[in-house]
Amino acid sequence: MRMLKMTAISAIVSSGAAFAGELTVDGEKIGDSSAIQFVTANYGSRNISFVTDDKITFSRKDETLDEPGTVINRLIINDVVIGSSDLIPWFLINPNNGNVRLKTNGNLAIELAEPPPPPPAPPPAPPPAPAPAPAGACDGITDVKIARFEASSTTINKGENLTLSWQACNANFCEGTSDFETGALPINSSETFIEDHAGRRTYGLRCTGEGGSDTKSVTVQVREGGTPTDDPAIRTLRSNQSTVTLGSRYTLNWDAINVTSCTASGDWSGSRPVSGSETITANVLGTRSHKLTCSDDQNNSTSRTVNVVVQQEAQPDVLAVTSFTGTPNPVAVGNSIRLSWTTNHAQSCRGVSPLISGWGSQNFAANGSATVPITTSSDKTFVLRCFDRDDSSKTVEAEYFVDVTGSAQPSAVVTRFTASDTNIREGDSVTFSWNSSNTTGCTSTGGVSGWKGRSLGANGSLTLPLKGDSQSHAFGISCSNSTSSDNGTVNIFIALPAQQIGQDGCPIPYDRLVNETWAQKFRGTFPQPNSWKELLILPQGENVAYRFNSGEAGTSGRLESAPDTSTPGVRQGTFSQCAGAYTGVDSDCKRTWGIGNPIIWEVNSNVVAGNGVCELVPDTDYYLNIRYSSTCTASLCTGVFEHDKSQ
Repeated sequence: MRMLKMTAISAIVSSGAAFAGELTVDGEKIGDSSAIQFVTANYGSRNISFVTDDKITFSRKDETLDEPGTVINRLIINDVVIGSSDLIPWFLINPNNGNVRLKTNGNLAIELAEPPPPPPAPPPAPPPAPAPAPAGACDGITDVKIARFEASSTTINKGENLTLSWQACNANFCEGTSDFETGALPINSSETFIEDHAGRRTYGLRCTGEGGSDTKSVTVQVREGGTPTDDPAIRTLRSNQSTVTLGSRYTLNWDAINVTSCTASGDWSGSRPVSGSETITANVLGTRSHKLTCSDDQNNSTSRTVNVVVQQEAQPDVLAVTSFTGTPNPVAVGNSIRLSWTTNHAQSCRGVSPLISGWGSQNFAANGSATVPITTSSDKTFVLRCFDRDDSSKTVEAEYFVDVTGSAQPSAVVTRFTASDTNIREGDSVTFSWNSSNTTGCTSTGGVSGWKGRSLGANGSLTLPLKGDSQSHAFGISCSNSTSSDNGTVNIFIALPAQQIGQDGCPIPYDRLVNETWAQKFRGTFPQPNSWKELLILPQGENVAYRFNSGEAGTSGRLESAPDTSTPGVRQGTFSQCAGAYTGVDSDCKRTWGIGNPIIWEVNSNVVAGNGVCELVPDTDYYLNIRYSSTCTASLCTGVFEHDKSQ
């Protein structure tokens, strides 16, 4: 083995096939590869380019494209695992020419192993053990016997589905004969296919075991006419085993009619004849999904999928994913799939890819399940990574291919969301109007009580009186379909209603008014005390007025909602010669408080309005008025106020 010392990244390259290209680093030939045509490294920019004659794919720890983070777990080119690295932080795939550019954080180190000899072919899988027949079906039978072989109907039209079902005793496997030519079949199962031949059809079944064999047949009359038979159809796609152990083999058989070509996808790929069989080695854990799509010369197509579960025989102290399955599969876009898994000697698991809600980057228990929404129409391969109970640096992965059918709905769009008025007084009514497209309904969000949380139609209007005075509120609407959603927002400022004027010339207070003296609350005669905080608790709907005399000119100070306190709802405060006055008050003497924003006051006979200072006439009775707005919905509204005397 030779090594070119350039980094902490190690990629092992080997191939058992005839070498077809060169692997070079900075102009130096390192070795050959039948999959990578060439590799170059640039010392200055630390860039590496992989150029291939065909496809290049990645199995990733993080699917976020063009973002820093550990991305590469396995590098696979033309379905050949080329090497592994957890240290390449960034990559970019050029969709136009298939080139892949990897950027490293340091130098590049590549270890090139001598190509190992091709591994010996795994031994053929032993015949499966006989599956137990339902209770009573094989009682007293010691020889191989087909207890049941029947068709779903004795007469069908050409082009219709027909189901054959059977049950055998003491057999190791079965196979179809006559007009039911198949490979190996389970001993207790059924098969549904399209019968495209007219006339008298005889379907045979032969089951074999250590005690010999048995045969049976069933006859079905297939009439001309009925369902047209010129549409593409896959009559059968089956596996001779539904569950296998890692390293063993299974065989797929298929037969399509009215088609000119077939293509495999999922956990097999490439062109396939319109009928045939293929033996596959189970070398990856999880549920292996084999999808076959066949088309005619008019580009009309049909698809069918068969799944095989690949399990690992559990050993007490060996980390393994013993099962990884999902239901339903295929799944229609807009629906959800429930993925389930079991493990051996694992502490926890994590969804690796794809990065979709409910799966990607989610942590899971070692044995569990997750329901994942399918919102896009592309087929998906789910990757589950599990961590060893004793050493979390040891991991194992399993994959599950999901056949997604149907097309994603067009994106949901909120085309209009308006309010009849965006500046109102509390209690006024506002009409909200909205329109959306490609949606099944809407929900109101944000705003104030009475609006938020309503279920609405995709288009409509709603008129409501609004509370929530003295601040701006963001009213929202969210409209959705099964695969997407869109939102709209409108801001409305809700002011206090104007106060009525009483006989004394002062505004009539809102709600219930509590009259107290400044000294009762602040424990000193105005302008005392200095640097004093006081807790104020008011029942919802009450407001309070603290009476004081301004005293001699020349004093000043500030009053604010304490900045170190977080309390619910906004508060209002005014200095006024009228108790409970909040409207018609000089803006310098009025504040709407969340936290901070003080009223700065001074006692001065020379009153200058609008200078940012609340001018109090000397030796005059005033009120400090405080109320909580209707945005405080608790039974008791709480706040801390701080008074500082400057002079």
